[in-house]
Amino acid sequence: MKLVLGLVVLNLAVGAHAMTIVTVSTPEPKVEASVGGSAELKCEFDIQPNSTQPPTIAWFKGNDDFRGAERIYTGHKVWGNETERREDSFGDYIGRVEVADLDKPAIKISGIRSTDFARYWCTVAEWGVRTEFGVDAKSVLLTETGNSLVHPIDISVSGEKEVDEGADVEMTCQCQGCFYPTFDWFKGPAFAGSEWVTTGNYTHIASKEYLGIMGFVDLEMEDGFDQFSVTPSNSLRLTGAQVADAGRYWCKVTNGGIADIKATVLKVKVPEFTCAGKADGYYPDPEDCAMYYQCLYGFPQPFHRPCGYAGMVFNPEHLYCDWAFNVGPPCGGLDQRPSLHL
Repeated sequence: MKLVLGLVVLNLAVGAHAMTIVTVSTPEPKVEASVGGSAELKCEFDIQPNSTQPPTIAWFKGNDDFRGAERIYTGHKVWGNETERREDSFGDYIGRVEVADLDKPAIKISGIRSTDFARYWCTVAEWGVRTEFGVDAKSVLLTETGNSLVHPIDISVSGEKEVDEGADVEMTCQCQGCFYPTFDWFKGPAFAGSEWVTTGNYTHIASKEYLGIMGFVDLEMEDGFDQFSVTPSNSLRLTGAQVADAGRYWCKVTNGGIADIKATVLKVKVPEFTCAGKADGYYPDPEDCAMYYQCLYGFPQPFHRPCGYAGMVFNPEHLYCDWAFNVGPPCGGLDQRPSLHL
C-alpha cells in the first residue's frame, strides 16, 4: 500500500519535528535464582516524544546478543483500548513467564530450570516508527545462586549525540573489569518485523581485539567506512557526519567468552529547510522520517506535513509516503550496504 501525497494545501505549522527515540534500561544487570524457584528480570523504557500508540515489548534469551536470540515473550496493549492487552509466550517458556505491567515490563520466570541460566534481552519497539531510533534493547544476566564464576560485563556507552552536519563526533564504549576484550561496532535497524526476528541488517563497521599482555591490538575496518575510525580508547569516531549517518550504533564487547551489547544514538542536525531556489514539489524532512515538506508556488514558507499513518515514512526516491519496509535507511528497513547477520 502506498499513500500518494495530495495537493490540498493545509495550514500546518512549520518547524522541526523530533524523531521518536526509544531508550531501554535494566536496573539490575545480574539476577540470581535457584532451580525450582522464580526470578524477576526488571526492565524500564522511555519514549521521547511520547508515542501515540503503545509500544511492543519482547523478551529474548541469548548468551551472545539479542540478534537471532530465542524469543520467549511478546506483548502489547491494544491501540485505542489500552485496558486490553495481547501477549504470547514461546517454547519452553509457555506458561512460565509473566509480564504484569507493560509500562514497566519486568518479566517473571517461574519454575526455574538449569537451562534457564543465561542472558535475557528486554526489547521495546515504538510501533509507529520502527527505524533505528525506534527500537532499543538491554540485557539481564540470570545466574544460579552462589555461582561466583559468572560476572556480568559492565559496558557503558555514550548518551544520545547530536552534531551539526559536517562535524566530527566520537561515540564512546568502555568495559569495566574486562581483560583482553574484543570490541565490535555495528550500525543498523533493530527493526523487529512482524515475527519479531531481530537478526536484521546490522552493518558491521569495525572490530578491535586485544591479543594479550604485550598490548598487541588487531584492528579491522570494513570496506566502505573510510569516514570511520576506532580510537585508542575504543571510541568510534566519525569524520564529517552526514544525515545518512544518523541512527543507532551498537558496541558489542566480548570478554572471556561472555558478550554484551549496548547502543548509542546519533542525531545529525541540518540547516532549516527553505523553499528558496527549489521547484514546487515534495521534499523529505531529514530529521523526521514520518514528515515531509511541500514547496508550492505563491507560498514563501514550506508546508510541513505528516505522512498520517503509523508505520509509514516519506520515500525520497518516489516522493510519496510509503511503508517503512519499502524505504531505504535511515528511515526504512531496506539496506543497500553490505551487512553482517549474526
